Amino acid sequence: MKLAIKLVTALLPALALSLALPAIASADTEEDASIEETPNLYLGAASGFAYAPLTYHIPVALEAGLRAGSLPLFLRGKLVYGTDITEVGGSSIQGEIGAEYRGCFGTGTACIVGGLDAGYAHSSWGGIFTYSSAIIDPRVGLDVGSRTFRVRLAGGPRATIESEGLGLGFISELAFHYYY
Repeated sequence: MKLAIKLVTALLPALALSLALPAIASADTEEDASIEETPNLYLGAASGFAYAPLTYHIPVALEAGLRAGSLPLFLRGKLVYGTDITEVGGSSIQGEIGAEYRGCFGTGTACIVGGLDAGYAHSSWGGIFTYSSAIIDPRVGLDVGSRTFRVRLAGGPRATIESEGLGLGFISELAFHYYY
């Protein structure tokens, strides 16, 4: 029960913001903004929920993406710090690089995104042990907003490759991107 209360408390601001998405998306005054006119660089912040066996992390991330020419493809990087919300406690820090495809509808207000990131994570669990692992994060989601400010809700499975073997988990994110 304590875990459920911590999880709801941690994700409540993200839920409130997701309910405000239609207002944010309609705030764009440029009706003809399409993905072809999307700027080439974005900076963003994200939070969400990550699950791996024995741990539940609430991560906070800083990310940046650079558009690959005129393609709807962005090369991206992300730095993440997360804390374990179970009673045992712990933390994780990771770096990821990857690519994502963005396919938009109509004027570009709503886009489907899909991507793949790979990186390295160093984690501690309950002060008992630390471990490092390679990570692979495929994801799919919805990206909504104006030409300069967008909000994304995405998620997917997570694979970790450790000396003890392969681990599977799940990660979700709510991201805010500002395009330049």
